[in-house]
Amino acid sequence: MSDRAPECPKLLDWPVAVLTLLSIPVIFYRLGSYSLVNGDEGLYHYVARHMLEAGEWFRLEFTGEHRVYDTFMNAPIHYWVKAVLIAAFGDNYWTMRILSAVFGLLSVLMTYRLTGYLANRWAAFVSGLLQITTVQFIYLHGARTGEMEAIITFFITLAAYLLLRALEQGRSFVPHFICLAVLTNLKLPLVIVPLAADFLFLVLTPAAWSRLRGWALTGLVILPLGLAWHIGQALAIGDQFWQVMGTMTRQASAASDFRAQTTLGIIIGNALFYGHVVLFGAFPMAAAYPFAIVGVLASKEGSPQRRAIRLLLLYAATVVTYFVIVAQHYPWYIIPMYPFLSSLLAMWLERLRRAAPNTPVVLAASVILGLLLWLHVEIWSFNPFAVVAREIQGETSWRELLPVPLWLGFPISVLILAGLLHNAVLLWRARSARAIAYGLLVILIGLAGVRTLYPLQYTEHQSELAQLRVKITEAEAAGEALDYPIPVPEFAPLKVRYYFGDDFDIKVMPQDGRLSFFLYPKDNPRPASYWSLQK
Repeated sequence: MSDRAPECPKLLDWPVAVLTLLSIPVIFYRLGSYSLVNGDEGLYHYVARHMLEAGEWFRLEFTGEHRVYDTFMNAPIHYWVKAVLIAAFGDNYWTMRILSAVFGLLSVLMTYRLTGYLANRWAAFVSGLLQITTVQFIYLHGARTGEMEAIITFFITLAAYLLLRALEQGRSFVPHFICLAVLTNLKLPLVIVPLAADFLFLVLTPAAWSRLRGWALTGLVILPLGLAWHIGQALAIGDQFWQVMGTMTRQASAASDFRAQTTLGIIIGNALFYGHVVLFGAFPMAAAYPFAIVGVLASKEGSPQRRAIRLLLLYAATVVTYFVIVAQHYPWYIIPMYPFLSSLLAMWLERLRRAAPNTPVVLAASVILGLLLWLHVEIWSFNPFAVVAREIQGETSWRELLPVPLWLGFPISVLILAGLLHNAVLLWRARSARAIAYGLLVILIGLAGVRTLYPLQYTEHQSELAQLRVKITEAEAAGEALDYPIPVPEFAPLKVRYYFGDDFDIKVMPQDGRLSFFLYPKDNPRPASYWSLQK
């Protein structure tokens, strides 16, 4: 297919070393110091611990509950590796998160490698910097917490890279589909995303039509092997399999969201939701993403570069589309999109520094700078270790910079900035393109870097749940009698079960007009209020 295969940056190169050194403090600093952040990281760690302790390597169990649904959604590879880590390094917060942290680093390096196929080493290095400083990717169900999003992000990015390499260099599709088979055994439904992006790219790219048959045949051979776990579990659990399928179907339909009245309502609601999530989770880069996408699409490149950019855009668009049309939504679902957005933004900045600035570029830079002036995203009081990711929907607001309303003040600011940049273009001429590109890069990376580094001061954070667990353990060790029922300070089912599910009977009862958890001794009769509440 290739007119000229893109040149890939070397794996062992100075940008790789720099990106790795920068990632170490951002991702690994005091990784095991703070308490449980999200319920999912507790669930995954507990399942792995149980596998190790009970020797039941084919059963996913959480505080006595057989997690049949998770058996199909999150098949075993992830848990097996966690169990090995626990056996080697102990049962602690570090082993809970180190797998996500390692794949967070690998995702940064994979972003660099992928971008190198589409541009050059400078753009690839910038894309890695953008990925490191994306707050949501680092903190909110990301590289610094023990879920699977960082792992999934790596494999989806790797899948795009392997497909691109296969197409442009005439290589086999086998590595690409092995990658997808691994993804199938991490989060089964998400294999739809790269498969859809692959198919759309092959169909929409005439130069790739000759490879479509080989792609399909390779997938038909390898992907069924990746489903061996799911097929075996389906045969083992019998009728429960159809219950799991029903749950998955409801989550992907309007029935799972009582607020949604129509399919269109779901799509619009999800689009607004994820737009807000990206604005908070990827600020300030989020202000530049739309211009980067349009700018890259409008650029004139050779055939291989255009094809590679099309693949990148399709992967990003497929991630977004998949979750926009699925009724159930959570902020972390779109994290696998960020490497592609980082690549697109880096490539756009690369084109800005090489091209003569024109009116659209000046206006785009002015709007981006205007948004950064007027948009307020909380930095100084943001503690990502204190709130579960599902409750962080972004504290964003508009500033009051001028004694005029926003609808008037914002365009005035943009016009003033455009005038200043236009004068700079006239003054510096050939050098102005680099000045604008480097200026935007310094502002974006600088502000994003502050947002990313500042929360590291909270790595000693211990939640009220963790503190309660310590107090109870100390009281039991001292032989003190516990005063039941013990109220639980946080209404977070998975986190409460992780800390107390093995040692206490956990009840749900009303307190001060809201539902709360209470701890009772194991096998204690349930109070009448509990039964009436359940009815």
